[in-house]
Amino acid sequence: MLYEKQSLDKIRMGAADTGVRTVVCVDSYADGTVGLDDLESRDVPDFDFDRVWRSVSRDGLLALIFPSRTTGAPQGVKLTHGDILFSVATNVAIQAECARADAQA
Repeated sequence: MLYEKQSLDKIRMGAADTGVRTVVCVDSYADGTVGLDDLESRDVPDFDFDRVWRSVSRDGLLALIFPSRTTGAPQGVKLTHGDILFSVATNVAIQAECARADAQA
């Protein structure tokens, strides 16, 4: 998971039962996280990018977001790869329909 340091407490609380193994803090170093600079500079000779990206499934966790709340503890919302794919496909279809409607006007 990639997050800014200001969100770290929410991330730790919300990610507790999600299977998240690593939190990458993009703007700082914090205990229990990996810095983005450190991650980018790692030389991992046995890393198989092709195997890793092929192992991603539609129901795999892509992001954990924390919508604004006025009361209570923060609650994370899980977004899967499938959620994002659906959102992108829907937006593409809407844009195509709008372009067709504009062309007919």
